Amino acid sequence: MRIVTQGLCALLLGAGATGVLAQTNVGQAAIGAGIAVYFNPITQERDGFQVRFEVHKRPVNGQPVVRGTFSMDTVTNRADPTPDRRFSLLAREIGFLRVDANKAVFEGPATLRHRGPRGVVTVHGSVRVQVEDNRGPAGATETPDKIVVKFTSRDGALVREIPAVMFRGDIRVVSNN
Repeated sequence: MRIVTQGLCALLLGAGATGVLAQTNVGQAAIGAGIAVYFNPITQERDGFQVRFEVHKRPVNGQPVVRGTFSMDTVTNRADPTPDRRFSLLAREIGFLRVDANKAVFEGPATLRHRGPRGVVTVHGSVRVQVEDNRGPAGATETPDKIVVKFTSRDGALVREIPAVMFRGDIRVVSNN
């Protein structure tokens, strides 16, 4: 219940932020919050993730400046027999954003935390996120919003790539240029 409540709060916050963006000329933005789901048809594995991000590109003194954050946490059942699949990913300093119609790509340094054989492991690296906003402001379509998250450790040894669709929540890509 806590996760659903957090998702609802994040969705409401994201929707409110999107309304503000649409009313002001801020440049470009990618905003999203909710539950994303990954399903592998070959292995039948299914994972859920709480995602939240807000990335803006605004002109400052005539130069485009990108600022933003991204977080992703695995949502699992406590009885999940594979607890090593659980992780938390946080990027506090997104520094790149590219918007093209209903799609956006953003990236920056990130930290991944997961449980290893000797306890919680923290891995520093970078994250690249691709999002696709498939729902127009007039109403939802049958095509869900999409997100692809790729984390790479500094040494390149750990790479996680997660293609998912939004199950609950929304992604908004805005360009006022």
